[in-house]
Amino acid sequence: MKTKIVIVLVFLVMLTINGCEQKNEACPACGVDYPTKDLPWLKSLISEYAKDKTFTLSNVKIYEYNSNEIIVVSWELTGIFDAPSGAIYKCNGDQIVSCGGLQLTDTCGVILGKSQYIKTIWGKE
Repeated sequence: MKTKIVIVLVFLVMLTINGCEQKNEACPACGVDYPTKDLPWLKSLISEYAKDKTFTLSNVKIYEYNSNEIIVVSWELTGIFDAPSGAIYKCNGDQIVSCGGLQLTDTCGVILGKSQYIKTIWGKE
């Protein structure tokens, strides 16, 4: 009986942590095995979100857009409804577009609509 409970608990934890890097698995993207550790700009960005109590990092996902990998960083906001809730970056760290908030055009939606999801490297699927 105890074994069954342990198996169920492990399974439930695995459901909530889906990023391959959180499972200590390599997540090859943008020319590195561990993008959240090996890309200095992304590592710094994640570190900054960890310090800021207004933002809670939700996930970091890799997509393919126009034959190039792009990184989509999403976060949740506390008490702010009109601020961006994510951004799309090139592998070199250049921001392509900010997502969410008050925008006339949903540029993120347009880009992601033309992109192919590859994997979640950090956070929930």
